[in-house]
Amino acid sequence: METQNWLFFAAVCLLSISSASAAGGSFNITETLAKYSDYNQFNQLLSQTGLADDINNLGTATVLVVNDGGAGSISGQSKQVIKNTLMLNVIMDYLDSNKIKSWKRRSVTFTTMYQRTGEASGDQGQINITKSDNNQVQFGNGGADAQLTATMQKVVTAVSPLSVIEISNLIQPQWIYNKKASSPKKATSPSPSNAPAPSRRHRKEAPQSAESPEADSPPQPDADAESSDTPAPAPGGAHSAASSPSAPAAACAVLLGLMAFATGF
Repeated sequence: METQNWLFFAAVCLLSISSASAAGGSFNITETLAKYSDYNQFNQLLSQTGLADDINNLGTATVLVVNDGGAGSISGQSKQVIKNTLMLNVIMDYLDSNKIKSWKRRSVTFTTMYQRTGEASGDQGQINITKSDNNQVQFGNGGADAQLTATMQKVVTAVSPLSVIEISNLIQPQWIYNKKASSPKKATSPSPSNAPAPSRRHRKEAPQSAESPEADSPPQPDADAESSDTPAPAPGGAHSAASSPSAPAAACAVLLGLMAFATGF
């Protein structure tokens, strides 16, 4: 009887670990888009540029897609232009129809994957989403003064934390042709022991700015625009979620060891 109880407890532990692993798993943009034949070419571009894996490692994402006809308009361009364009069309937040309808203001600005490359200047790494008077949802690159160049066609799928929204055409501003190829940077925390200590001369001669602290602050959006309520997820979020099952696994191992010792199995 004691042996049966021990085996039952082991089975429960294994099921708990499996459930935790499934809960901590990340989405897969390649598999999601593969369910819809209209986005085969867009899906291929994500894989060819290596962005599919980067998107899968995001904790939350809204991917702005175009059908095969729209994707064909950029397929003949250089890899750097394609990659930068696609990153500009990946919002680091979860959006669906209900969330967009709930906005109290007409315009909201979100951060895109391109912002993480460190190559964006000013509002280049942002997407402005505006609700027009005729209930259309329009998209444009930049902040409150963005030129709206695309219109939402439909929400393809929206299962948190991944949303896919089809737009009329990719957001591809002219400046993107002059940017070098970039990759999203992972957030890193430098070790305090490796940080260089300031020299004595720098400590003594620290310059005092004559300008107010607000002088270098970026301009604030106008009253009709607001920023996303949800902060951009940390790049390591998906990895942390995937590694969470280690806790139940360790607990099960300890308890199994104690039971084995107690029963003499």
